[in-house]
Amino acid sequence: MMPYTFLLVCGVLSALAYTLMQLLFKHGRAYRGNPLALTAWLGLLAPVWGGLLWLGLHQKLLVLVASPAYFGWAALWAAMATVTMALIISLIQRLSLTELTAYRKAFAAGIAMLADVLWLHIAFEPLTLAAIALILLASVWLSTAPAGRGRQVGPKDLAVSLLLVFMLAAGLTGQLYVYQQALLLQPDVLSHVVFVKMLMAVFSLGFWLLPSVRKHGQPAGWPLMLAIIGCYVVASFTEGYALQGLPVTLVVVTSFVAAACFTSHDLVTRDLPATRRTLVALLAVFGGFALLALGG
Repeated sequence: MMPYTFLLVCGVLSALAYTLMQLLFKHGRAYRGNPLALTAWLGLLAPVWGGLLWLGLHQKLLVLVASPAYFGWAALWAAMATVTMALIISLIQRLSLTELTAYRKAFAAGIAMLADVLWLHIAFEPLTLAAIALILLASVWLSTAPAGRGRQVGPKDLAVSLLLVFMLAAGLTGQLYVYQQALLLQPDVLSHVVFVKMLMAVFSLGFWLLPSVRKHGQPAGWPLMLAIIGCYVVASFTEGYALQGLPVTLVVVTSFVAAACFTSHDLVTRDLPATRRTLVALLAVFGGFALLALGG
């Protein structure tokens, strides 16, 4: 088993990489088009992942243990990941990044905590529970700050968005457990990551069958696309290590660092006002991460 601190760092790095990926996507204005287009373009990475897998296996750098159970779990994860990727991109169009992250993580943390405690019978240390509560409450507090200038959300629109975010959180949480089940059947994390990402890319290619995706064209310029892909690759590998040794609840909670990053982005774009409340909530999030590190 790898050290607890290393696993936490992997979880945070994965969250930061996914955060930067979404920031690049939104900042580059690629999100204004069809939300399925970027997912379809990520599918074009299938030959790259496949080439890495073939080369790694051929050179004995990767070790893939084949079994029907493993292929079944891996394929289920790839299908779920493809759908949730498209849903995340769609929700970026509806909500500020702070709202999307805080609401989604709040729902996901609650679902994961119930699953870890009631299903997997995982006992959390009191300091860890305190850290989880502090991070969760501070992140939700950030999300409920008054809207910035030029941004008004009606109750009906907010209710629809929250329903979609809850569905996304439930799907992402279940997806993490499926990922862990597949990982338990594979001794090498790197081999597992390359294989499942190849499967996800293959599934994403299916979106090219949609006329709206084919008409949309490239969702961003090549520099932006390459930056997004780079973040995606880094996040994929660090996420694999984190999920290998941490309960899903902690993996979800470490990803709350994205809420702090998105808040900084929304302060700059004035989706959120710069207030004392926002500053206190940000400090509380980082204080919670300090407690989480001590809890190991």
